[in-house]
Amino acid sequence: AGWAVLPYLFLIGIPYQNIRFPLIVFPGVAVLVGYGFEWIAEQSKNLIRKTNYRQFVWLVIFSVVIGGIGQTLAAGNSTINQFIKNQQRDKATAAWVAERVPEEAMLYTFGLTLTLKHYTTLDVYELYYETPATLAAKWRRGQEDYLLINVWNIEKQWKGREPQIDYHWLRDARGVE
Repeated sequence: AGWAVLPYLFLIGIPYQNIRFPLIVFPGVAVLVGYGFEWIAEQSKNLIRKTNYRQFVWLVIFSVVIGGIGQTLAAGNSTINQFIKNQQRDKATAAWVAERVPEEAMLYTFGLTLTLKHYTTLDVYELYYETPATLAAKWRRGQEDYLLINVWNIEKQWKGREPQIDYHWLRDARGVE
């Protein structure tokens, strides 16, 4: 259980998400599933020895396994489709930004930093890791800086934390439009 719990404790504390992160738990879950299958096999052996319902027991086990696989595929299909839609949306946003933001400008963003660094040649900074002091140190008079964020998300989910503090500093001290 520790093998499955420890990675999730780590994932709770990081400020970003990715569909691949739960794969770190896969070995621990695979071991637990193996123990479960072993327990079912032992229980079914005892039941089969005591009764003449061998075919019925194996049919029930087969039905449970097939039902579980079906539910996993159904749940996974919607998750994968949403992941692909989000990736396509992020790529489209990166293309849109690359068309509108000058090459020499600094771009501050929240959540799209890695996508923008990968798909554009812009100088991109993650707002989560900034402070008003670092923002002030990077500021050069006459240089245009750009900010690409979901304002609602920053104001509601990150209230009182780094992204909102930085956004408010940029808005109030720098005059973000």
